[in-house]
Amino acid sequence: ATFLTRVESARGTALTVAEKSQVTVAAQQTRNMIDGAQQRFLGAVGGAVGLDAATVGLLFPNAAQPVSAPVVQKALESKLGKQLGGFESTAVNAATTLRNNSLTSLKSGLANKVGSTGGLPGETVLALLPLLGL
Repeated sequence: ATFLTRVESARGTALTVAEKSQVTVAAQQTRNMIDGAQQRFLGAVGGAVGLDAATVGLLFPNAAQPVSAPVVQKALESKLGKQLGGFESTAVNAATTLRNNSLTSLKSGLANKVGSTGGLPGETVLALLPLLGL
């Protein structure tokens, strides 16, 4: 509700019931897509280094925040007790880049959709996404 309240405050008028519904549905769909991107990331990274996705997920629990490839590599190397090989490192870097690009794209898409629905600039909505845990 806080997110909707802040959107209404930014636009200066209340959202209609239909607009609230559109925003809520768009936010849930985006959350589901972010969770899906996170699961693909965990599976790809786990497959590359020989860990199951659940174990990798414990290292990177926040699906809505970007992670840097060096941080991912360091966490995996610490968990594995060894440095990643060339193939492993390349695969982990590619999976991290794809995850972060997907996250950025999904958040931007949500901001634009909510902005279009509520008559606000996408940048304004993007700044409010942390209220949704995004």
